[in-house]
Amino acid sequence: MIEALKKPLPTTLWITPTHGESEQVKQKLREYCLKAQANPTAENGEPVQISPIPWVDNEMAWFIDIPRATLRKDPVFSPLHKDLIYYTNKGVINRQEECSMIPAHALQVSSGNRCLDMCAAPGSKTAQLLSMLSVENLTHFNRVGKSSGFDEAEPGRMKIFRGRTDYSNDEGVVVANDLSTERINILVSQIKRLEPLYPLAVFCSHDARYFPSLPPDAEGVKKRFDRILCDVMCGGDGTLRKAPHQWKTWCPKHSIQLHDMQVQIALRAAKLLEVGGRFVYSTCSMSPIENEAVVQHILSLAEGSLHLLDLHKILPKTPSFKGLTTWSVMDPQTKKMHTKYNKDLHPSVKEYFFPSDNVKELGLEKTMRVLPHRGNVGGFFVATFEKVKEMPKLTGDDKRMMYDSDEDEDHEQVAREKKLKSLKQAIAEAKNTIETEKAKAKLSRIASTGDLTHEIARYVPLPIASPPTHQQILEFYGFRHQFPMEHVLCRFHVQIQKDGSISQPHEGLPNQLLYCSKGAADIIVNASTEGLKRKWKIVSGGLRLFVKDRMQDKAKAEDARVASAFRIAHEAVDLVLPYMTERIVKIQDYSDTKKLLGKTKSVPVNNLTEPKAKEVAQKLSVGGCILLLKTSSDSYFAVSALKTRHALNVYADENEMQDIRLACGYQLLVTDESSPDVQMKENTAS
Repeated sequence: MIEALKKPLPTTLWITPTHGESEQVKQKLREYCLKAQANPTAENGEPVQISPIPWVDNEMAWFIDIPRATLRKDPVFSPLHKDLIYYTNKGVINRQEECSMIPAHALQVSSGNRCLDMCAAPGSKTAQLLSMLSVENLTHFNRVGKSSGFDEAEPGRMKIFRGRTDYSNDEGVVVANDLSTERINILVSQIKRLEPLYPLAVFCSHDARYFPSLPPDAEGVKKRFDRILCDVMCGGDGTLRKAPHQWKTWCPKHSIQLHDMQVQIALRAAKLLEVGGRFVYSTCSMSPIENEAVVQHILSLAEGSLHLLDLHKILPKTPSFKGLTTWSVMDPQTKKMHTKYNKDLHPSVKEYFFPSDNVKELGLEKTMRVLPHRGNVGGFFVATFEKVKEMPKLTGDDKRMMYDSDEDEDHEQVAREKKLKSLKQAIAEAKNTIETEKAKAKLSRIASTGDLTHEIARYVPLPIASPPTHQQILEFYGFRHQFPMEHVLCRFHVQIQKDGSISQPHEGLPNQLLYCSKGAADIIVNASTEGLKRKWKIVSGGLRLFVKDRMQDKAKAEDARVASAFRIAHEAVDLVLPYMTERIVKIQDYSDTKKLLGKTKSVPVNNLTEPKAKEVAQKLSVGGCILLLKTSSDSYFAVSALKTRHALNVYADENEMQDIRLACGYQLLVTDESSPDVQMKENTAS
């Protein structure tokens, strides 16, 4: 195993199943796989290997073991390097360690599940959960994605368009949580590549040990989560292959320091879980104190409320070992290993770190150990629990292990303020500059976790926040009555007063209106209501649907229907288009498409070639609209646009424009073989 730890990790990835280009990417990887089989060594003699990961169904995950230099310079495999960068940026493929993919698969997410990722950053597992939930929803609601262009005569497009759904059913939610607001913001940016799935996502920042309960829905019904992932903070010795610096920094006492916190997070998950639901506990550690000892501790305190599921039956093809039933614990003072607890050990060593007398009866062999020398992977541990009855109420010293947000005070805020106070004291009492700087760095980190100012986000459905704006948008874009406008939300920043009341310091509508699935809307609309004991600190949630257009403020009303100051966000076009009956311009001449996709992304209406498009555009009042652009293959591609007094302007950033141009018949023009950057050129075949 030591030899395996010294070798760099191969590249592993999974394909986003809901993306329109997933099959295309899968076919490309098959072709590279055949090339690797035909050329098992590169020009420089290095071995190469490309193959599907066998335990993931339908070739949706791949293993690529090619040295970096070979991947960048070898004439056979350098195109793969460019493809990996390009399709990663587009959100078609997601790079993730193979062993890190296991926890999400172990949850076996179903349609409509309310899912929680308790320690979500950097976001790979959250992305998995979103993709899995979306696929299950598409299957359950019998919605098959279509790749052809928009067809106005097809009524079946009301709820189906390019594989996306309208989220009007109870399709579940994925809540991604992390203690650090800095990390959760990075997570939001990472998940941006899967932007079409944003309606299913809620991002928040809490200490996982004290995560608040789900708020009651609009009818006052209390709900709990169906699936919870606890990929907890750990010693990290399983990451030695990708983080060699750990060889110098890791020590056994890390496990001793982390054990209680890991148990607290897992028990909080169990409390938040619906009876019949399941949660996964996982670490990237190989230490039994953080793994089997934690599972043993959880089962002991659960008193029969939790059952271990056999992961080796759920995921039989994974490269893994069964969990341990015997292990040793090191005394951090004497550095000696012990198989049994005795009172002479260092006080930090607890009795529950050791195998219990009934360890053979707990079923620890149902847990999964992933080790580097089997399967060319990193180190990982995974355990899956099913909740079979309500958790017991803990008493005495055990009570600190399981927080109840419905009964206990806000431990999260108390713990943070206590830590801040001790760090300020440490700065004042520091003996030298080094101690002062260390304390200041810790203070800065603690201050950035959570929200000490008692300012939170509040989400209000648009029909409630502003009935006139709601009606104006419906009429302006001609939305059919089937579109679920109750899922269009306004986000306001509000402050919680000492008496628990809420005040809103800023008036008026926000600059963006968001769209959420029913499951996500139920959470974020009710998570900050007055009277709720623990209010959620939501960082982000929902898909950007409408964006306030400041040009509208300057425009004089051309008729009574010029009433909407909001244009449609580019990422929401496919969602709203099947419901719109107004403000759609069909660009039927490909030469007009090329003009609109030029550098300025703008064309004067009078310069349009096709008479019908010119006539429709001229009749449009100032404001947002959708253009159906003719492509080189005689289909249509929908984009968001703004009609000014005299021109049509495509509203998309440069990354989005690259995708639009490709979809409309442009080609990639690689200007530098060593760089992933590309420019566009017109497809000469068109």
